[in-house]
Amino acid sequence: IEISHARFRGLINLDFIIQSLHCCCEMLAHLINLILIGDKKNHYLYTISEKLSKSGDFPELAKMINKLIESEGFKYIAAYTNESKHRQLIQVKHTADIDDYLVITRFTRKGDAYSQKWNTDITNHIVKDIRPKIVQVGNEINKCVSQLKNTSNGTKTVG
Repeated sequence: IEISHARFRGLINLDFIIQSLHCCCEMLAHLINLILIGDKKNHYLYTISEKLSKSGDFPELAKMINKLIESEGFKYIAAYTNESKHRQLIQVKHTADIDDYLVITRFTRKGDAYSQKWNTDITNHIVKDIRPKIVQVGNEINKCVSQLKNTSNGTKTVG
């Protein structure tokens, strides 16, 4: 029973790690929209990237966002999060291995196949890949905000 309980807790923790990384990325999108774009629509990271690319404003930020959303880690967490909340429960199997006791089975999202991942694949590779990219985008947001100028009516504008 204790082993089953530990595995269940591990599953919850693994799911929390994946979901929180995705949530962090989407919070960046809302922050960028709120501070730098000011669009009334909800936006996600990929639509923010498109808006910044079209406008030509903050090209370095657009480049960093693209680097994040094109990374294999981001693609995986986005697919996992969206598939598990919208379509189906993604199957997670338990094993007896001490280090790799959880495996997320292969799944498909919008025609793209995602390979099986062990819990250490998530914690040691995906998290370590995405975390610095999120920080880089956050640092670039700070730089962009510092470039904004006050207008006579109290609003901020680019350049």
